[in-house]
Amino acid sequence: MNISSNASTVTTGLLVAFAILVIFIRSKGWLDSNVPLFYYALMIAYTRAVDSRVPFLLILIGLGLSLLLRFEFMNTFMIRAVRYMEMAVLAVIIYLCMQTVLL
Repeated sequence: MNISSNASTVTTGLLVAFAILVIFIRSKGWLDSNVPLFYYALMIAYTRAVDSRVPFLLILIGLGLSLLLRFEFMNTFMIRAVRYMEMAVLAVIIYLCMQTVLL
């Protein structure tokens, strides 16, 4: 495994750590936090600046799910379902970002 230490791999690693923080925030049930919105804004800027393996549509889906949770108007079952879907999107983003770092 050959990991090169350049600016894009370090930034990708920091975004992976930030995604883990967002998953922690969602698992605690803090739905009114703005941290996930900042994360998705950074991911959009990152994917536009660097050629990334993460599809832009995946980031937009995560942003949409995050906005649904931020402005909560659903019952508890739907909140839980949307929260798990967002966690799944974040897990895929983490996987694809780690592929970028490790390959």
